[in-house]
Amino acid sequence: MTSSAFSPSVTSRLSEIVGATNVASDFAQLATYEIDRKLPAAAVRPGSSEEVAEIVKFAAAERLALVATGARTKLGIGCAPTRYDLALDMTRLNKVIAHDPGDLTLSVEAGVPLAKLVQILAEHRQFLPLPVPFANRTTIGGLIASGVDSPLRQFYGTARDFLLGMEYVTGEGVATKSGGRVVKNVTGYDIHKLMIGALGTLGVITRVISRRSPCHSPRAASSRASPSPKTRWTCATASRDPLSRR
Repeated sequence: MTSSAFSPSVTSRLSEIVGATNVASDFAQLATYEIDRKLPAAAVRPGSSEEVAEIVKFAAAERLALVATGARTKLGIGCAPTRYDLALDMTRLNKVIAHDPGDLTLSVEAGVPLAKLVQILAEHRQFLPLPVPFANRTTIGGLIASGVDSPLRQFYGTARDFLLGMEYVTGEGVATKSGGRVVKNVTGYDIHKLMIGALGTLGVITRVISRRSPCHSPRAASSRASPSPKTRWTCATASRDPLSRR
């Protein structure tokens, strides 16, 4: 495996942005960020979107090749990078920003684990139809960036169908957003939908706003069709954290 080393000034600046404890540079830690036998010179773990923007801006100024990562379950997807100087680990951005059960909307930071969302939504008989591979470890930002779909896409649609908005950092280190929590208030292009499956090449996702699906009542009203076996299975298993099963 190949790797390089940063100058003390670069390491010092990264430590100033995120704190020395959130900068990894030893081989054992960097080995978990390997992509096609390439290792970064360092891995940084920002704790806010502001820190993400500062890191990206610094990397652009220093001409460092940066790769954004989540739980690192899908680093093998896509073409291998020709250079890999810095790993941007987004797992510290793991807060639920806003959750409105009545409005069926959810706003979370990109590093929130999908398994955590399943537990939160199950308390309100809601769910995200995303039992994707490695879902017990996957982060919501990594899932969107990798563009991975679930077996339920034929019934509920893909991420494109329930993604309402997003906040992200551009390659120049500018924090911006697209979309919003209410569809009727959104104007302009759906830039956030271009980020689906872009593997972080168009920007670093910091926040995701999505719509959820309700779990149907086991006893549907006579005027409505009974939920399908697939729907009943999804809702019943959501509260039992099925994402640990692969």
